[in-house]
Amino acid sequence: MKQHTLFYFVLIMLSASGLSCKSGRQTAKSEQIDYQTIADNTLENRSKCVENEENTYVLCIVESKVPGPRQTTFIIIEPNTGELVVDITRLEGEVTWYKETQLLIKEYPGVIENKTGIGKQSSYYYDIIKKRRIEANL
Repeated sequence: MKQHTLFYFVLIMLSASGLSCKSGRQTAKSEQIDYQTIADNTLENRSKCVENEENTYVLCIVESKVPGPRQTTFIIIEPNTGELVVDITRLEGEVTWYKETQLLIKEYPGVIENKTGIGKQSSYYYDIIKKRRIEANL
């Protein structure tokens, strides 16, 4: 009789520990950061996301479909934490990854008069860690 009791006790303990392990795995899975959801909520559900080469940051972009200058809205997300490294930024132009922590930004301004002409393209790099613009000779 004692052997059966001991057997059932061990069986119940193993079952209980298995259930707690399963519920722990479900919690961990549900707590994972989904950067596409963050981007869709922040940029109104139309974003295209591109990771940098090291998969340490994600560039999420929305480009307008209306005629006229290319309107681009973007954010940078740190995928492990879900933190917005670069908050919503809007520009007339395009943005792509240049290096692991730098973006290449090409702006196409509307009608802006300057010494070299009207509406000249402006290209520069933007360091997302130092939060500063780096001039580019492109």
